[in-house]
Amino acid sequence: MTLLDQQAVPTPRATLGINVASTLCWVWGALMVLSSVAVAIPMIAMNRSLLVPAILLVLAMVLCYAGYGLRKGRRAAAWTAVVACGLIALMQVGNVTGVAILGLICNVTVVTLVILNWRHFQRPSVGA
Repeated sequence: MTLLDQQAVPTPRATLGINVASTLCWVWGALMVLSSVAVAIPMIAMNRSLLVPAILLVLAMVLCYAGYGLRKGRRAAAWTAVVACGLIALMQVGNVTGVAILGLICNVTVVTLVILNWRHFQRPSVGA
């Protein structure tokens, strides 16, 4: 196979559901990064534990990775999105504020879209 033949291999196109899930992961992850920093600043000033903001920051970065990987059609990113959104949704279940409800809806939507479009994600290739 020549170099020209290798470049002509089409890449799989993401469906609308995968694109929406990817965008939701990116937006929600970015908002969580900002909110975790906003929560951490006063906690540093009051000499309190930074465990909760640190957990939120890690989950936010994982969600941003999942958004990137979903757009690329990676199955590992699909698993990551389902697990991260599931954990975040579990953290938000007891909270009844407007933002938490919006986040719960966003996370449930991402999980639903990923599961409905599961067949479109590439299996990892062995030895490649």
